[in-house]
Amino acid sequence: MASKAKGLNQKLTHFKEQFKRYYAQGQFNKALGQALSAHKLVPKHPKPLSDAAVCCVYMTRCWTPSPMPTSA
Repeated sequence: MASKAKGLNQKLTHFKEQFKRYYAQGQFNKALGQALSAHKLVPKHPKPLSDAAVCCVYMTRCWTPSPMPTSA
């Protein structure tokens, strides 16, 4: 069982390091992929999903402000 946990921790560490590198470089699409990969491994942990949401905010294809309503 300890071996399985060690393998999971190694994968999560890899995803976290890649996420930080891509995020720092402004490569939010790649960072999003890393965050979602981590989320698949630990779906009950809020951090990977939170990281993914932040990437979506920075990516214009995921978040585009809607125009302000105008009054007639």
